[in-house]
Amino acid sequence: MALTIWSAVGAILAALSLTPRTDTLSRLSVLWGISGLPALAALVLGAVGLDNLERTEAPLWRRVVAIVAVLGSTSVALAVVLVTASYAPRVVDEYTHGGNRSTCLSNLHALSLAARMYAQDNSGRLPPADAWSDAIWGQGYITNRKALICPAAPELRSGYAFNRALGGLQASEIADPEQTVLLFDSDLGWNGTGGLEALCSPPRHGGVNIVAAVGGDASAVTPDDERHLIWQPRPAKPADGAITPTARHSAPVPPPTPR
Repeated sequence: MALTIWSAVGAILAALSLTPRTDTLSRLSVLWGISGLPALAALVLGAVGLDNLERTEAPLWRRVVAIVAVLGSTSVALAVVLVTASYAPRVVDEYTHGGNRSTCLSNLHALSLAARMYAQDNSGRLPPADAWSDAIWGQGYITNRKALICPAAPELRSGYAFNRALGGLQASEIADPEQTVLLFDSDLGWNGTGGLEALCSPPRHGGVNIVAAVGGDASAVTPDDERHLIWQPRPAKPADGAITPTARHSAPVPPPTPR
């Protein structure tokens, strides 16, 4: 709001000073300042313009108007520069982490799908937690080695870890596969495995870590979100009428038929 008012005042003052005898450089400094370009350039141009007004012996009121216009426009420029400077670190951070975040999302999505393909070829069971990298890379479920490297931690042979609680489980028997964490950002390296405690702290990607669910989707989560994800798998509910292995073993034995 303040910037808008200053811009309006500068525009009015500039319009008042736009007469045949007003120096072009003075007008340019006003317009330059209103547009938010560097204040130093506006001051230099304004000083040169005012000097020319002195030489042409312009009326006092015209010189006052030009001075006020230059000061007003320069204030706008300074305010814009200060506001821009306050946002600059945030923009740089977003630019830096944004590309890494997109690559990491793609990597973990691919790794999650590779783990599901491994399960399809191994009686429905997910890779062993302590050898998951060997399982999906060594057996060809991932052909691009870069998929295992997080761009925010290129020094690690693998920038991700496997949820220890899911190692060797039947993927189809895990309830809430879209919310159950399978893979995540971690500094544990090759075949890294663990739980919530193994997530990167502080987060790798500008306040967030990347996690992939059993279902295949990858997402960026904040430290608060991480605790609300499912880390300990829950067994899927059996279909109506189906008997789970536990229920089958615990079913009562019918009494013998009397003769």
